[in-house]
Amino acid sequence: MDKLLTIKQAAGKMGVSRQTVYTWINSGKVKTVKTPGGRQRISESQLTFGVINNPERNEQDLFKIIDISNYESSRQETTGLKEKLWFSNKDGNWYWEIGGNEFLFKVGRPGTGENWAEIVACKLAELISLPHAEYTLAIYRGKEGVITPSFVPSGTGLILGNEILQYIVKEYKSEQRYKQRKHTLSRVIAAIAKYNELPIQWKYIHGIGDAIDVFIGYLMFDTWIANTDRHHENWGFIRDLSTDRFHLAPTFDHASSLGSHENDDNRKERLTTKDLNRQIHTYITKARSALYYKQTDNNPMYTIDAFKNASKFRGNSTQVWLDILNNVTAKDVQSILNKVPNEVMPNISKEFTRNILEENRRRLLDLRI
Repeated sequence: MDKLLTIKQAAGKMGVSRQTVYTWINSGKVKTVKTPGGRQRISESQLTFGVINNPERNEQDLFKIIDISNYESSRQETTGLKEKLWFSNKDGNWYWEIGGNEFLFKVGRPGTGENWAEIVACKLAELISLPHAEYTLAIYRGKEGVITPSFVPSGTGLILGNEILQYIVKEYKSEQRYKQRKHTLSRVIAAIAKYNELPIQWKYIHGIGDAIDVFIGYLMFDTWIANTDRHHENWGFIRDLSTDRFHLAPTFDHASSLGSHENDDNRKERLTTKDLNRQIHTYITKARSALYYKQTDNNPMYTIDAFKNASKFRGNSTQVWLDILNNVTAKDVQSILNKVPNEVMPNISKEFTRNILEENRRRLLDLRI
């Protein structure tokens, strides 16, 4: 007979919290038996490290990894520090049933979770109806990464935040991405207010009326996924060349989120340690945005502080986004994580990510009025 484990023992074997095990029990992912005294026990055969066995899962449930090695790149992307290649929409090398003329291949840094972070963040943004870039896992001539179709339609152009701020802020150094203390929240909001057009193909949400409202949603999203990379080249506008109207660009580039740069040993240790200073609920509070409160500050704001300070500009839209987040369930999140192939995102990374999302969701919902 299989060994029966207590909830605490099962959680310890998998490196998860007892609350996680109870969540799996309530959702039906784990079956329990009761002792004569009425206590719940779990059969050891149901457990593997970091994940519950799911006999219904098969390869068709997983996100695809597309091999684009047979195609030739049309040009390199020069912005950012990572290797990025553009491919033209020709000769059948296209992977989305949407418009567009190009897609970008971004190489993830070896030893990090940048690729799975992009995929998971993309699907989470979809859950809360946030305008976002689309991503698909890919491999190109031995290099692992993601591909994303251009979200800049024909007849438009992308203008990044640094290009806007250099015309608004005196002596703004547009090439200085990190420790850019003039990249303050108030200046970014003022820059967005100058144009304030909703994203192209915006889907109506009651209570969200302009670009500032949507950008506040981006800041809530940054807090939820612990995105530490909202620098001045990771937001911007799409300029319609025919009308000269500036539409807020969708949120993009979330590779530095969800603790993607931690290694699995650190993830396991944070999940199981009794040291309060090392546990996830402490770890997530240290995530910083690239937005400063004042240009005299030494460090940018924490992600949740960026969101809270933004709520001073638009309290109503803040509550709208929090209400939307409140409707996201643990099952919704787990369904996304289950679809990432284990060779891309190991089980321990999935459990670590799930805990980050649970804890940050709780912190955000504590802000609701």
